[in-house]
Amino acid sequence: MRAAVAARPSFRGHGWVAPGFEEVQREFERNFIERGEIGAAVAAYWRGEKVVDLWGGRRSPYGDAPWNEDTMVLVNSSTKGLAAMTVAVAHARGWLDYDAPVARYWPEFAQNGKGAITVRQLLGHEAGLVTLDEAPRVEMMRDLDRVAHLLARQAPDWPPGTRHGYHAMTIGLYMQELIRHADPAHRTLGRFFQDEIARPLGIDFYIGLPPEIPGERLATLEAFSPWRALRALPSAPHELITRVLWPWSLLRKSMLFVDFDPSDRRYLEVEIPAGNGVGTARAMARAYSAFAEGGAELGIGPATLAALTAPPGGVPPMDEVLGVECWYSLGYLRPGPRLGFGSSERAFGTPGAGGSFAFADPDARVGYAYVMNKLNLPVRRSPGEGAARRRLPRDRTAVRGCAVSKTFLVVGGTGMLGEPVVRRLAAGGHHVRVLVRHPERAAPGLARLCELIRGDVESRATLAWALEGCTGVHLSLDGGGDWDLERRGARAVAALAPAAGVQRISLTSGAGTCPQNIRFPMARAKLAAEEAVRTSGVPFTIFRCTMFMETLRRFVRDGRAMIVGRQPHRWHWLAASDYARMVARAFELPEVAGKVLHVRGPEAFTVEEALQTYRRLCEPGARLMRVPFWLVQALAVLPGGRELRRVGLPLMRYLSEVPEQGDPAEADALLGAPATTLEAWCRPVAVSTGGPGWALARSNA
Repeated sequence: MRAAVAARPSFRGHGWVAPGFEEVQREFERNFIERGEIGAAVAAYWRGEKVVDLWGGRRSPYGDAPWNEDTMVLVNSSTKGLAAMTVAVAHARGWLDYDAPVARYWPEFAQNGKGAITVRQLLGHEAGLVTLDEAPRVEMMRDLDRVAHLLARQAPDWPPGTRHGYHAMTIGLYMQELIRHADPAHRTLGRFFQDEIARPLGIDFYIGLPPEIPGERLATLEAFSPWRALRALPSAPHELITRVLWPWSLLRKSMLFVDFDPSDRRYLEVEIPAGNGVGTARAMARAYSAFAEGGAELGIGPATLAALTAPPGGVPPMDEVLGVECWYSLGYLRPGPRLGFGSSERAFGTPGAGGSFAFADPDARVGYAYVMNKLNLPVRRSPGEGAARRRLPRDRTAVRGCAVSKTFLVVGGTGMLGEPVVRRLAAGGHHVRVLVRHPERAAPGLARLCELIRGDVESRATLAWALEGCTGVHLSLDGGGDWDLERRGARAVAALAPAAGVQRISLTSGAGTCPQNIRFPMARAKLAAEEAVRTSGVPFTIFRCTMFMETLRRFVRDGRAMIVGRQPHRWHWLAASDYARMVARAFELPEVAGKVLHVRGPEAFTVEEALQTYRRLCEPGARLMRVPFWLVQALAVLPGGRELRRVGLPLMRYLSEVPEQGDPAEADALLGAPATTLEAWCRPVAVSTGGPGWALARSNA
């Protein structure tokens, strides 16, 4: 059911919101009543469905013409995100590789020391190609071969790959040539966008406005004024102000077009993929929604989406051009301290000068866009856009209002692997119960997200009460050396779940769980737990997971990082946050029922290699010790060695003898491949443990 916008005397608003999104509507109205918006539109899609579609105000600052449902507006640098979608589509088709040199597709690009610049570095604003020796004019953009020649002979402003800085206009020109050279049909980027994205999605967005679009559909921008510039200065970063005012700064030099005029149709009709896209908020939100849903309708595969959502890495976060910390990856801005957006670090999008903004949030499954014709200063974000964005489904309460909220039981929900699942399900707007022996030991704040139930999985009465009304159950049991607890717990849940009406059981198992390894007690227990879940009569999903990054903490004790015996096998180390996302997603997909899925992280390391990285970034004072297996065996028979005999020896023998098994392709295709690298995972851990990142965090606080 749609909720119509209630008009106020001082504001003529139009459109609708889905139930549960009324707060977005109220903030949108406040933008006009309290924040001085002239004309604007905001749209959002959630789980592939349009949930916000609002527009209102005046199409022009100078008259009374209304902003209509089909009004389009110039979105400045928000164009970059739509342009980067074309590169993502080309990547998914196999026409280019993010880690290949640009010169592989465009040989002339290699001039003046650019031969080793990769597509990833170029799209991450790391190439140092901020300026051009010849300032282009708008008319030059009608001769793309001439522009390509100008770009190819340009020398970098810094050694490529050593730092990053905002390529305000050039990044779009280089994306244009990348598409023209990689596309087998050699289409322009604007044509490619229309053929491969806009038409399949049925959206009104153009990079190169067609002449047949009537002027009555276009909003007119209100230019920046000196008075508003002065008012913005106190709230703007000092470093950025300096670069805006200094005529010789890289930022000023990056503003390339000397005859730029947004009110001139000639400027809108050429293709400038970094800054002259024209469209509706609805169109931009729909495009980002396609990516937030996994990209399948555009032919985007799991590998491409994993690349887009992977943490940005490599170069320091300080932007050489803007003078503030920013994070870029594959053509997109990523969430950071100065501009947080989305529900997690996997979100990606691009803001535009003046205040427009659009992004995809794959974890919340949201596509969002806000556009307007009153331009705020480049050094400030639009207060109206930010107010509307903050009312999106990142707020768990808002999600519950517009979704069918389900109840899940997580057994083992306060443990190392269970707690992230609890947080992910709660972030999705669901009611989560956690059955736990000691609620007082739960992490701070966890009780605000879930219902903690004191009890034991082996207590039939407590378990039956906890299961009542649950849609799904996730088992993440860790007996602390009592390997058989996994078997007993799984059997207890399997026995009661059918009568409770449970519709899905998921189980955390291990990568080495197979009959060949039954001689190991942990593999034997996991096999029995799997069998209990399989034969319960309830649809199930079993996750056979590789080594988790979180276990690295357990290798470090009293300033020593210990490796016991030989550890020859390479494991694709997995972050618990990535795994939690996959578990939560699996509960939403009927096609995952009955599956045994092998889950691996993006990189393979031996235990020693992983521990060296963890020690370097998180525990630099810890000494690496290699302990022969025979010595541990000898210590285990001494008084006080019971825990070592019961837990340590079986685990070390298991890691020494059992390699990683199974193919993760099916899990990656259905649920999205894990993307968190070991170094990316270590960075926040280092801050919390006082490692090298701690001092950096303190200095930036």
